[in-house]
Amino acid sequence: MTSDYRRHRAAIDKTVALANKEIAVVETVADATLEKSLRTLWIAAIAINLQLFLLTYFGIRSIMRPISKLTTYANHVAEDDYECT
Repeated sequence: MTSDYRRHRAAIDKTVALANKEIAVVETVADATLEKSLRTLWIAAIAINLQLFLLTYFGIRSIMRPISKLTTYANHVAEDDYECT
């Protein structure tokens, strides 16, 4: 092998080593960003599901209360009790 080739090969090896170090840093940052994003997504999903549950609960409750009162009143009327409130 010629000395020019050995110098060229050494320069390429040095460049590859530097690139591998840079890639390791970039991958570390990317992994941290991905973990943070996934954590944020999970928190948002839990918060949205909790809000949907509460809206559904109170929505159904607001519908069922008057129906329950009406059913109770209808049962009293069926027993000839017109004085109920």
